[in-house]
Amino acid sequence: MKTKNEEKKLLEKGLITESQYARTLNSINKRAKNCRDKISEYEIMYPNWSRYKYKTIGNYRNKMNEYYEMKEILLTCLSPVGLHKSIYKNKYGKEIKYFKYYELRGYGYHKPIDKEKFEKLSGKYEITTIDNLYVDGEHDITSLVSNQFAKKVVYLVEKGKISIIPDENVKEMLTKNTKL
Repeated sequence: MKTKNEEKKLLEKGLITESQYARTLNSINKRAKNCRDKISEYEIMYPNWSRYKYKTIGNYRNKMNEYYEMKEILLTCLSPVGLHKSIYKNKYGKEIKYFKYYELRGYGYHKPIDKEKFEKLSGKYEITTIDNLYVDGEHDITSLVSNQFAKKVVYLVEKGKISIIPDENVKEMLTKNTKL
């Protein structure tokens, strides 16, 4: 989780490589999924009367929502590559969920949208029907980007003060003394 000096220097200039942006987005997404998984675990593990259960679940739910908000912000710099439609079977019948689908450097991301927006965008993008969207969170968090770095990237995206550069341009950008 330690951030490389090269990455820190680029970020100080308002720059981030495509691969680092993808790793940052992926790290936020994985942390959100870890929180979601912990909520499910605690709902099963503790009896309903346990105060500890509700406090812990509440804390994980807050963190999960924070990470999903960060993901939403980072996705604003990307364009969707398609639409996904997921059909779930539950005890009441079937439920259909709609998503914009994004890809960056081998990672894929889903952003929920409503049916009307899905139908409006359906002529612009390829539609794929998927069975199951559920993916386990990454339980080995040592491979993830640090929270501090991720929050800095989100802040810069919110302020419009970051540019995503191809990985090949790193050396050139590090030698320039310009800031965005």
